[in-house]
Amino acid sequence: MLRAELKHPKQLPGAYLQRFTYDTVGHDAAINRNLVRQVGPDRVLRACVGRLNGEIVRDANLPDVRAQLQAQGYVIFGSSPEQLTEAIGDALTRMGGIIGEANIKVK
Repeated sequence: MLRAELKHPKQLPGAYLQRFTYDTVGHDAAINRNLVRQVGPDRVLRACVGRLNGEIVRDANLPDVRAQLQAQGYVIFGSSPEQLTEAIGDALTRMGGIIGEANIKVK
């Protein structure tokens, strides 16, 4: 027997995915990427995100993959989620300084 609130849900089933935290990692990188795409990295536990990040960095550094990505204009570097956050913060700080020095105004 279904609980009453499940008989007539107020949202589509996919909307409820955001209410859960996922602590599993599949043995297939595509499955892991799909999980993060579906629910967001904030819903997948840090260890899972770390393992997924490691797999992506490893694959991106394979010589043939690296060459293809670089041919498309990508700059390849491996980093942890924390290092990426720090790099983005540093870039924003630098750009803010350049914008201020150049007296650039938003219209």
